[in-house]
Amino acid sequence: MKKILLCQHGGSSNHGCEALARTVTTLIGELSEPCQITLYSYRKEEDLRLLGDVPGLKITGLAHLPGRFSAHNISYHLKKRMGANVSRLPITAEFRALVQESDLVIAIGGDNYCYHRGEGYYALDRFIKSQGKPYMLLGCSIEPDDLPRGLAAHLGLFDTITARESITYDALLENGVRAAVRANDTAFLLPTDCRALPQGFCEGNTVGINLSPLIMKSEQSPGITMENYRQLIQSILDTTDMAVALIPHVVWEEGDDRRPLRELYEQFRASGRVVLIDDADCRVLKGVISRLRFFVGARTHATIAAYSTGVPTLVVGYSVKAKGIAKDLFGAWENYVLPVQQLEAPDDLTKAFLWLSEREEETRETLKNILPQYRRCAAETGEAVANLLGIGRRATLAPRRTCTGCGACAAICPIGCITMRQDVEGFYYPVPDKNQCTGCGRCGKVCPVLNPCEPHPVEPSFAAQHRDEETKRASSSGGVFTALARQTLDAGGVAFGAAFDEKLQLRHVGVDSEAQLAALRGSKYVQSDTLPSLTEVKKALDAGKKVLFCGTPCQAAAVRRLFGRPEGLLVVDVICHGAPSPAVFASYLAELEAAHGARVTGVNFRSKDTGWKQFSFQATFENGKTYSATLHDDPYMKLFLNDLSLRPSCYFCETRGETSCADLTLGDFWGISKTQPALDDDTGVSFIGCNTDRGREAVQKLADVALHDSSFAAAAAANPCLLHPVAVPAARTEFFERRREAPLATLAAQLVSPPSFAARIKGKIKRVLKG
Repeated sequence: MKKILLCQHGGSSNHGCEALARTVTTLIGELSEPCQITLYSYRKEEDLRLLGDVPGLKITGLAHLPGRFSAHNISYHLKKRMGANVSRLPITAEFRALVQESDLVIAIGGDNYCYHRGEGYYALDRFIKSQGKPYMLLGCSIEPDDLPRGLAAHLGLFDTITARESITYDALLENGVRAAVRANDTAFLLPTDCRALPQGFCEGNTVGINLSPLIMKSEQSPGITMENYRQLIQSILDTTDMAVALIPHVVWEEGDDRRPLRELYEQFRASGRVVLIDDADCRVLKGVISRLRFFVGARTHATIAAYSTGVPTLVVGYSVKAKGIAKDLFGAWENYVLPVQQLEAPDDLTKAFLWLSEREEETRETLKNILPQYRRCAAETGEAVANLLGIGRRATLAPRRTCTGCGACAAICPIGCITMRQDVEGFYYPVPDKNQCTGCGRCGKVCPVLNPCEPHPVEPSFAAQHRDEETKRASSSGGVFTALARQTLDAGGVAFGAAFDEKLQLRHVGVDSEAQLAALRGSKYVQSDTLPSLTEVKKALDAGKKVLFCGTPCQAAAVRRLFGRPEGLLVVDVICHGAPSPAVFASYLAELEAAHGARVTGVNFRSKDTGWKQFSFQATFENGKTYSATLHDDPYMKLFLNDLSLRPSCYFCETRGETSCADLTLGDFWGISKTQPALDDDTGVSFIGCNTDRGREAVQKLADVALHDSSFAAAAAANPCLLHPVAVPAARTEFFERRREAPLATLAAQLVSPPSFAARIKGKIKRVLKG
């Protein structure tokens, strides 16, 4: 087993340091060989508290750094003045032994060389290299002007240096540092933990504020930074309806963000619209930041938490790192970074924020488009570690938070070493056999999360209804899927979609006859198993048959990545609210069977007996009984529609609408009453979005479907799932923790907020008018 030592860690009360330790450990865990990872800490208790849950990470070291007037610190400064080679950090006997037994040493304090050329670490670096160990500097940002002043020569000690932004990377190469490789900050890969928000925090309409005592050391006029923050908060309170959340990200005693933030809180607390966020681990803080509307931050990794969750962000910076990251994300750092040294007038920060707020949607769109590629570059850190160890990377899989369970990785593996297994929530995830995996990388090349489709216009778009009333009634929307499937079958092809087997487990299957088609028709609100069907799709294509594949956007993206665009393949995705857990659905079936004393033989998630808009969930039983409840009354549907039972990746889905990988997108045209009221007969209207020429040509051949010109914008206005995923509900964690011990009806009653009085009255009026 390879041994890796992580050093120069500043301590996890700087939650940026915590984020780096977490994400680097995760990337190392993806290598083709298991590694023993040790973090040498100078704040041991703090790191054990905040990093003790990280799998495979051993934490050792000192309880704290030597104090300012300690013998070590006094000796360090005296010897430094005399020109001696001395380390700012103590090189203890334990540290020496760890270096000597390690196969690789990684300095994860890349920021350390951003200040005063990092001279206090030179002796430590020289000691490590004197032991003949491969040495890596992780995620550095370095002022270009410092490199010719001796820093470039010193950095020659490192075998690999990952530069997290292009300003540093270009400067390293220009100054002859050939060990430099480009890999974005690994904190962009940090998962998000969304807990309940504090009272006063308005999700989606709050401005996050982070202020660091560190930046005030660089201000040109004493007090100008605090005055700018005061005026910004006052402006937000006076001119908008947004709340303000004060968010600390470093709580070290020598640089505690809470000190200036508490001062601001005391000044504005009487407004009732300003909240001070408690300290928490980096994932929880990222969960808070992810639910902001805007973020104004001074700490680098606080701003990375915002960037990586698509929040428009203004950085109050003082160094190259803020400028470099913003430049790589937006093409230029100006306007996205306000150097603290440039604060002159009390309203400079307010003006900069106004510029950003006027470009809110543009900024969100830019982040949405670049983040998949940006995260892939961050994951290159794992490749750099693998190269230094002389081993391969393990199966290249999407981070667990964003893995969709599509099965593409398992389908492509040439030696079959990836299996799909259910986790505690009931969702399927790929599990590679580390002993068999050769690190060939094919899994990573077909992963739709790691290889998203490029944005594209969705045009033309249509409102559509099948001309046959019975077909339309049997369909969830307007019957377009049935028409497309028949088109494929008539050409001797195979149509693939989701169908229940005899055990009511949902699987994707292929059909080649009209008699089999009914099983594929209709929405099914549970995640299906696609893996067996992917092999069948390949067989059909290899045989020269036409193939229609219809699934959720992530499933359609998997098919696209596996098979490309061969002649005869038509890929269709559906507008997706999210995929509920198969285990939750199985539990609900068991509850229904217990309540009705018979086995469930069939389900219909979208019965139109109560109308298209107020559809019902129906279950039929072996004893001839039927259960039926509307979408607002059935507990399973309530949990689904309130987002509690969804797969974790659904909340971060980036494959929808204009980033769909499918040829066509189908779904309910909920806004039809406003755009084309003549079609609104409550029997079902489909939206058709054409993403490719192949999709458009297929639609134009549908003789059995009435097409009415429309637009993507018209459909998205009433169906926001075309544009973005649902948010993580605060009660999701509680739901999955309790789902085994309480009936779904109980959980739905306790965790789902009832509709407002106005909504209930509106619903009753509609039902009365319907008769």
